[in-house]
Amino acid sequence: MMHMRTMQPGFSLTELMVYLMIVGILAGGIFGITKFIGRARRSTTESVLRTVNSNIIMYRDDTGMYPNTLDDLAVNPGVKNWKGPYLDNGNPRDGWGEPIEYILKSQKGKDAYDLFSYGPNKEGSPEQEWIRA
Repeated sequence: MMHMRTMQPGFSLTELMVYLMIVGILAGGIFGITKFIGRARRSTTESVLRTVNSNIIMYRDDTGMYPNTLDDLAVNPGVKNWKGPYLDNGNPRDGWGEPIEYILKSQKGKDAYDLFSYGPNKEGSPEQEWIRA
């Protein structure tokens, strides 16, 4: 007597294992790409901050004072010995597309200004989220 095997709907264990492996590989690739993009944005931001910081120093060396805003690096604000433009436009952006922040605190001293990006969360305190020049 021959026994007929009945087909039951569903997946075999092998099919489920292959499916889970494919999902795992794809998920790992997505997380890796996301991490890579985050590092690239941070690196871009640090590069922009270094460039803007250098241009602020050149402005100070030429004019004897710090710019009041980053726009002063792109368009002469009416100061003597301005040899710019030091930037193509006064609104440089970080790796996330947000404006670089510049706060003039004093015309003298080592810590005369703050130059920073708020980073990926676009908020925070200097100790936590800001990326500084």
